[in-house]
Amino acid sequence: MFAKERHQKIVSKLNKTGRVLVKDLAMEFDVSEDCIRKDLTILQKQNLLEKAYGGAIRVSTNRHLHGSSQRKELPDHERVAIAKKAIKTIEARDTLFLDISLTNVEIAKEIINRNIKVTVITNMIEILNILAPCNNVTLIFVGGQINEDRDGFNGTLASSTVKNFVIDKSYIGLTGVDVFSNQVSTYRIDDGLFKKQIIANSKKSFLLVENRKFHEYGNFVFADLREIDFLLVSELPEKEFYEQLEISNIELL
Repeated sequence: MFAKERHQKIVSKLNKTGRVLVKDLAMEFDVSEDCIRKDLTILQKQNLLEKAYGGAIRVSTNRHLHGSSQRKELPDHERVAIAKKAIKTIEARDTLFLDISLTNVEIAKEIINRNIKVTVITNMIEILNILAPCNNVTLIFVGGQINEDRDGFNGTLASSTVKNFVIDKSYIGLTGVDVFSNQVSTYRIDDGLFKKQIIANSKKSFLLVENRKFHEYGNFVFADLREIDFLLVSELPEKEFYEQLEISNIELL
């Protein structure tokens, strides 16, 4: 087999599975692992994949490089669908954490629509403004250092405040999730450290996963998928992602 043909097959396999391993490719093509590593280096230079430990992943995109105002311009039907699922997991008198996420904005709207008596802790300014007039919600706002998008707060002060709470259910936004390495990521370190603290203080944690986020990755990993109780999705992900989640025993809602 010519190298170019092997390269095409590697890219095709990667696009189907999301991740390939050097040792598996070496066995499949009957070549050395060093040969496969050289192949992956060539393909990475062509921007056809990203090398990862032991193999490679699909080229990722990262919409969190854009500001929140730009993210609002994306279609919101998935966020609304996830929020309608999320509201079914909330019970009266729950203490909730809604972090900085446009999907959590939709969850806040659902809380008002359903008139559920709950306590909501948040660090997102828009959620504060939505829920402030709501009599059935005990609202707690977490301050700290304002973030780059200026739509909420995080940092050391915010994290130390969260340590004082016992949270029944947290709803966590993210940049991307890699189901093959079980990595949940965000773009900014302060945001990621803050999310880690929320999860640590939560009895149950829910990830808010629009379908595109199975294809996107941040540069700071804040959780292992196996630390999360549920993934709230707008629709079932593609077959290879769904099968991998089943292998990892990750529950979808």
